[in-house]
Amino acid sequence: MEEELPPDDIKGYLVQDYYDNFLSHDWKTSGLLKYLSLLILFNAKAAAIASVLISVLVGTLRMMTVLPNLVWTELLCFAFFYVVLVFWQNLLAWLRLPRMVFLDKLCIPQDDEEKKAQCIRGLACYLDCARTLTVLWSDRYFSRLWCVFEMASFLRHRSKPSIQFLPVELSLLVSLGGVSYSVMHLIHGLHNELVNVQNQDDEGPTEGLRQLAGLSGLLMTVFYITVACFNYLGLQLMNKFRLLPKQLHRFDARKAECFCCSVGHVDPCTGAPIPCDRKLIMTKIERWYDVSRNADATDVGPDSCITEFNNLVRKELADTFLAMTASANPVFWKYIYFIVGMNTPIAARALGNMSAELLPSSLEGNALLAWRVRWVGRLFHNMLQIVGSVEILMIAWGVGAVWLRDRNLAVASLMLSAPITIIAFAILFVPFRLFWLLTADDSLLILAPVLLELFFVVACSRARGLLSTSISQTAAESMHQLSIRSGDSVHSENLKQKSIDDDTESVGDFFSI
Repeated sequence: MEEELPPDDIKGYLVQDYYDNFLSHDWKTSGLLKYLSLLILFNAKAAAIASVLISVLVGTLRMMTVLPNLVWTELLCFAFFYVVLVFWQNLLAWLRLPRMVFLDKLCIPQDDEEKKAQCIRGLACYLDCARTLTVLWSDRYFSRLWCVFEMASFLRHRSKPSIQFLPVELSLLVSLGGVSYSVMHLIHGLHNELVNVQNQDDEGPTEGLRQLAGLSGLLMTVFYITVACFNYLGLQLMNKFRLLPKQLHRFDARKAECFCCSVGHVDPCTGAPIPCDRKLIMTKIERWYDVSRNADATDVGPDSCITEFNNLVRKELADTFLAMTASANPVFWKYIYFIVGMNTPIAARALGNMSAELLPSSLEGNALLAWRVRWVGRLFHNMLQIVGSVEILMIAWGVGAVWLRDRNLAVASLMLSAPITIIAFAILFVPFRLFWLLTADDSLLILAPVLLELFFVVACSRARGLLSTSISQTAAESMHQLSIRSGDSVHSENLKQKSIDDDTESVGDFFSI
């Protein structure tokens, strides 16, 4: 339940009993990347559904010859997708169904230093009121003291925490991939329109095969260059994942980055002194251990509390985060919604191609139905192309980050691009196109390559899941090895047994504070 604050309080703010999401992020990472990630997380599913509906509508109008069967009509579908993607939350707010999100710089008053200090001191209380912690992850995240403190605060009283993990660089990669496919789709449509205008007479399958060979060569070249660029960014991202165990193991609250300390506790804009957040967090950590241990214990002091917190981050928080990255399927599907929804306007073309103007005059009855099924199969083929390409890239980046880690990043990107291009075209492009050209207009043999593509996508999805689990296990083993090398044998044994230290009380059977 929400209520407006009195007029003499903070103008424009609302008092909340809960937050749907608490956004945890570091301020040095690009704001544009974080904004894009949030659009995908909160709006991608709605935008994909809207894109499907408008594409079916436009396709039906094209099929009924109300709209011309031309590429420009598909631009309406693309535009509608992006409008919903950007403004969906505004629509929900207008319908009085807003999602309540805590973003520190917006929810903490910036023009009242006293209230700002109070809010910062009570940040853990805000986290306790959040239903989901949304981590906008970059490689800087675990180097920031506030970020680690936020995650620790969120987990400490929860047996089944809800955490959403969004790598902001992955959002950029998915967006670039979706846009690239959309552009190639539009160019391919324009190419078909020009071919139809210039070659009105059907010259048979031989001419079709010649055109397919030329088009395949052109698309493979463009695809190879594009994938090489994606591989460079993707391998860079996977290398950051690979270094996570070492980063987490080296975490030290005393040395972690903090904005106030980095600017010498002086506001760079105004020159006014600013309080030390590190001292505030250290004090809060000491209070955690004071209430979770016997107050008379002789080993409870500032240094011992910070050491305990460091061990907790290196052990339990690291295990939790690594497990979370391996089981991020719900968030992964947000990316699938996004990239598929971005390219759903393909449906408008598929439906438009079923119009009476393009209907073969010799077909009727079951033959006519089979002809329409072929076009529906072509639509599924295009969707499977998109999902399959994403799956191939994700697997390639995971494998490449391990097998090619000692190679130069640019060289590794080029090495991966060749097999990715060959596999993608050999399974997701050429078979369907050959069947389309060489089978009759009423033949359902066209469904054979579609079923092959479906099997391939399912197999890739399964392989990606196994790879994610393997990477997580490898990361956990790395944590063990790092602990052994540093002489932390007790810590290592606790990791193996997944147990809790005898001198620490378990809160909620999940997080030890």
